[in-house]
Amino acid sequence: SFSTGGGNLEITVNLAAGGLNITLASGIGAGTTTIGGNVSGLGTGTGAALTVHSGVTGLVRFLGSVAGASGLSAPAGSSLRFDGNVTLGAGNTGSTLAGTVWLDGLTWTSHQGLSLGNVTLSVSAFSLHSNYSPITLTGTVNGAQDLTLTAGTGNIDFDAAVGSGTRLGALSIVSAASVTFDEQLHAASVTQQAGTGTTTFVGSVSTNAAPGLAVTTTGLLLNSGLTTTNGGNLTASLSGNAVIAASTSNTISGAVALTASGSVTLGAAAQRVQGLGWDAVKASEHSEATKLG
Repeated sequence: SFSTGGGNLEITVNLAAGGLNITLASGIGAGTTTIGGNVSGLGTGTGAALTVHSGVTGLVRFLGSVAGASGLSAPAGSSLRFDGNVTLGAGNTGSTLAGTVWLDGLTWTSHQGLSLGNVTLSVSAFSLHSNYSPITLTGTVNGAQDLTLTAGTGNIDFDAAVGSGTRLGALSIVSAASVTFDEQLHAASVTQQAGTGTTTFVGSVSTNAAPGLAVTTTGLLLNSGLTTTNGGNLTASLSGNAVIAASTSNTISGAVALTASGSVTLGAAAQRVQGLGWDAVKASEHSEATKLG
């Protein structure tokens, strides 16, 4: 356990934790914590490998890589910044970083689920692999960088607005079960390579580069409208159903290709969008295509 009585904590060399769980105690307060080297051997595999206590409000920054046996824990009100790759083993605890998190162009690999608060993507692209466990972004996500998420059979859930402060670069989902965007989404492009559930866009979606919105999964629900510019397309290849809600207002600058093995429901407002012709929407011969309105 580290505590500084409110002062700064700086470790300029590599930190070999020796298989111990480490705690940053509340006594650090508003002091900054900087780990200048690589962190290895963090955690026992039982409980969080690193715990930041409530009351630690100063920035906790890892300039090098972080390797641990299980997840990391930090409360709301905390601020963590990662400059190097994070590799966390399959201990019995996932990662919950409920405060503000800066991700400075790195690869994050972890197990047992990951939950992040307000996220800023800085410097360069960020890639996250959760090893078939859920990924939850409870706060806003901003930053003009590419974001790649791989959840396997885990769900991915964005609880707050994405790119509303600073538009994301290319947002790519390699694999997931269900994917949900609860608020508006602004990114250069949005792609999903594979999914076994429904991908739901509750809020509006805006892209400004090719390929626009391209989704391959089971089901698709577009609830609040899609705007693409600079040749962005709407492309969906679905093994289940598609619903583009009647209330949506859509402007698509590129092509539209929506194919579903199940039913396709296209709302009245969606039908009126330039480029979104009914002839671009295809359902299997054993399913039904329905126009609302």
